[in-house]
Amino acid sequence: MLFKKIFIFLSILTLICSSEAFGQKKFKLRFSVSGQSGVYLDITGDYHHGYNYGGGLGLKTSELFELFGEFNINYATYRAKNFAISFNDYSIGTRWYGNTSKLTPIIETGLGIYNNFENISEHQYAPGLNLGTGANLNLSKNFDLTARAKIYFSLVSLWDHRVFYVYSGIYVGLKYSF
Repeated sequence: MLFKKIFIFLSILTLICSSEAFGQKKFKLRFSVSGQSGVYLDITGDYHHGYNYGGGLGLKTSELFELFGEFNINYATYRAKNFAISFNDYSIGTRWYGNTSKLTPIIETGLGIYNNFENISEHQYAPGLNLGTGANLNLSKNFDLTARAKIYFSLVSLWDHRVFYVYSGIYVGLKYSF
């Protein structure tokens, strides 16, 4: 039910942000596939910093707007018990490009399913959101180099002292558009 509402919202947003809405020249939809790797940063202090890798799919509906879906696999060490953990995160969202030059600023917003950090050993998941910024360097007609920093808010509990578990990722990746 929630994903149906999110899909409808993103579809409406895509129509609003289409190339005609921005008064741009006619734009052909572009699909993309990306791979990335980077650093996992724990903001709460429960885990040692680690590393991550992942990938994604995108649908660019104008020169300045893209819908994306991505996943990341994160690795870190729990400080209190000194044991290694790995967890996945899955996001869908929107990516805004600041301009159409060779080097472009990026702003991202997304919703996702993230690890429930209260029960990390049980691999339970919880909803959350993420925000990010970065830059996109156009290498050729089909290839881009991206560098991004994102902050994730994973819902932990509505009644506990900590509502969200917060972590961050810094990513560098390559995107192929077609």
